[in-house]
Amino acid sequence: MAVTSTSNSGFQVSGIISGLDTDGIIKSLVDIEKAPLTTLDQREADYNNELTAWRSLNTRMLAMDTTASRLTSDSLYDARKAALSDTAVATVTASPGKDLGTFSLSVESLATRHQQISQGFSDTTSSVGSGSITIKVGSAQFNPITIDSANSTLSGVRDAINKANVGVTASIVDSGESAGSDRYHLILNSKNTGTKGAMDITFNLNGGTAPTLSDLQTAQDATVKLGKGANAVTITSSSNTISDVLPGVTLDLKQAKPGESLDLTIASDRTATRTAVTNFLSQFNAMSDFFSEQFSYDASTGESGTLFGNSSLLALQDQLSNTVTSTRYVQGDYYSLAQIGITLDQGGHLAVTDDTAFSKALENPESLKALFNDSNHGVITKTRKLIDQTKTVSTGLIDVQEKSINTELEAIHDKRLDILRRADSTELLLRQQFAAMETALAALRSQSSQLASQISGATVSTSGN
Repeated sequence: MAVTSTSNSGFQVSGIISGLDTDGIIKSLVDIEKAPLTTLDQREADYNNELTAWRSLNTRMLAMDTTASRLTSDSLYDARKAALSDTAVATVTASPGKDLGTFSLSVESLATRHQQISQGFSDTTSSVGSGSITIKVGSAQFNPITIDSANSTLSGVRDAINKANVGVTASIVDSGESAGSDRYHLILNSKNTGTKGAMDITFNLNGGTAPTLSDLQTAQDATVKLGKGANAVTITSSSNTISDVLPGVTLDLKQAKPGESLDLTIASDRTATRTAVTNFLSQFNAMSDFFSEQFSYDASTGESGTLFGNSSLLALQDQLSNTVTSTRYVQGDYYSLAQIGITLDQGGHLAVTDDTAFSKALENPESLKALFNDSNHGVITKTRKLIDQTKTVSTGLIDVQEKSINTELEAIHDKRLDILRRADSTELLLRQQFAAMETALAALRSQSSQLASQISGATVSTSGN
């Protein structure tokens, strides 16, 4: 008898004595023991597909909720657009608000930055003396800047001012004159435009040539006139970006044209609302496609969608459809999506089928907002509530279904382990039994040989006598 080791039972037997294919017999018997694994594998694959489908539903629900939430923003329905008749003079933007109309304005002046220049110096290392520099910008008085032997040059003054962070930047320009001439000038720039950035700089220096400053550009506020004639309102700003020229309206000034009247037009902007509604319809239709995919059935092949026949999902489909198509008793002019030109087709898709009615509704933002966001009956309010109920942890449809599937998957896992353990035990027992059989047969063969030998010896002895 031959005995060799294997990975499962520790040894294997070959039927040298019996002539049987013992390994083949054992494998066939163990395979019968493992046969239920095929069914378990298919059930596991089916449950995993269902789990994937429910998670896909959750993802689609989240996407739908995100687009629905956009329609709950009050600012969406108050969006405005603004335009100026001459964009070379200024550009204009308008945040959401109620004020609409056409207004006259003129840009009288731009805000400018205070700039000063010193007399010329022969070199950047020219001595300016020692002492201090006092700087005031607008109403802000800064600590004096000390000038000593370490920085008592033109370039030293530049660096000291920049390092002090006093609302002023300093630089040196080369006028390009011939060598030896006073070609280097200290330039000082206020960091802020308008009169709030006006600089008052004093050099208290001795022992050298202190810079003497003169204006390159004075500090000036921007001036805009809103309206015409004696009743025009003058608006001043230290910046060329002027907020709240009208509530929520911002001007970015580019060029002054004193006395030239421009038209500022502020109108409702329904583009964002239209986009938000159509995005919501798209997400609803994606949900409808998901339902169709899950409930599909091919009679010729017998193949069906992953969640085909799931009563909970069927109920959700009906709830969602009823939520968006039913009549709403809300304040305003509209009581259903159909009234604003949105209908549900036979394929379960929502679409704008009457753009005239839809466009008219967009121009009636308060009624549209009530249809969508009434606290009790609004289309979006009810839709988001249904989504929230579906996604609620522990009690929501999706979580309940996933927990049920995971319980089944755990049971399959346990059954698989039990089958494999029993198959291993069966294999070990069979190998032990076949090994015992081979051992017994070997002993019988040995006894048979001995008996035959004895009989043969006795026959020879009798013949000799």
